[in-house]
Amino acid sequence: MSASIATGSAPLKVFVSYSHTDQAWVLDRLGPVLRAGGLQVIIDVEAGKAGREVVGQMDAWQDRADRQILVLSKAYLASAYCRHELQRAVVCDPQFDQGIVVPVQRDDERLPVDLFPALQPDGAQRQALHVDFRDDRAEAPWTLLTRSLGIDLGCNPAHWLGVRDEVVRELHRGTSVNLAVIGAPNHKALIEEVQTRHIPAMGIVDLYSGTAATRSGLIGDMLGALGEKDRVPPEPYDLGHFDRVIKARPSSIVALRHFDTVTDRRDYGNDLFRTLRHLQENRHLVVLLQTRGSLVDCLPKDHDASKLQAIRIGLGAKP
Repeated sequence: MSASIATGSAPLKVFVSYSHTDQAWVLDRLGPVLRAGGLQVIIDVEAGKAGREVVGQMDAWQDRADRQILVLSKAYLASAYCRHELQRAVVCDPQFDQGIVVPVQRDDERLPVDLFPALQPDGAQRQALHVDFRDDRAEAPWTLLTRSLGIDLGCNPAHWLGVRDEVVRELHRGTSVNLAVIGAPNHKALIEEVQTRHIPAMGIVDLYSGTAATRSGLIGDMLGALGEKDRVPPEPYDLGHFDRVIKARPSSIVALRHFDTVTDRRDYGNDLFRTLRHLQENRHLVVLLQTRGSLVDCLPKDHDASKLQAIRIGLGAKP
């Protein structure tokens, strides 16, 4: 089994060993944080292929990994499959001195000292060897995990996950959101996570894109992100086309990254923002507006974009 460490620009490969009792936590909490940290995450239900022997696939994934996270729980220790993966993982780093194996505790089940030769019953020593995730709302275990893996989300993952959940909740309610970014948290990964796992129909548009430099280009990007393929007519007919297409759809959610860019794009014209507000107010369109700082702070008071209705959710520093 490989115990190599990824170098250069290649992402670190992390194999997650867990009981399916903890699958929801792994997919919804642990996996998104690891990916936001730039890791290549190997989880069986995402990587598995039908028609192939289960244990053989698991062993192959485990052998390719640079790091292994063991999500320990009562169900995990009762599973023959999980114990097999645990024993193979410990062979990589039996003394736990290379940082290859990261045990994670999910419930009150006693950690298996007999299977971890380097794991002693002393509380202080045990604390240094595993991450206590019995309460994953606390910041401390996430800090320990990210430090152990050498990753950085630009903010504590507990906060990052809380913001993601709040954004998803408001968008599902039909409420537009201003994701106000403070500092350098990984907002790109958060928005992609919202789309990938929670709102697949949400379109994502980056206003830094060259095509978004013009109003008709931005409209084309938004409609394209929603799966609409019709050609957008030139200005001034682009807004009428956009209005008709959005109203004909049952619902539309669009995330606009770097939305504060509109401050410098007076060529968009106020009619664009009046159209967006009209569609918002009539519940045809929900927008996720990512800005540096809050929407009201980054746009001139007389700019129609500042009149868009969006609940502010801060990401980065304490909201």
